[in-house]
Amino acid sequence: MITVLNWNILNTQCPKDMNVQNCPVRKYLKEQKALHPSVNETLLHSVGSFEECIAAIREIQQKCAECHKR
Repeated sequence: MITVLNWNILNTQCPKDMNVQNCPVRKYLKEQKALHPSVNETLLHSVGSFEECIAAIREIQQKCAECHKR
């Protein structure tokens, strides 16, 4: 049996000066190894351990929060 649960981890209106090229979250997704973005970058597939995936999600949320503070 295969079970897939989808979870919306980020849904935000980015600041006006942000775009696909300078988004810190998108840059991070290219560097980390626990989550694999789909072709259109809207789905993340877990390829790391549970702990690695949770750490990556926390980092994504932190980077997004820092971006909104600027």
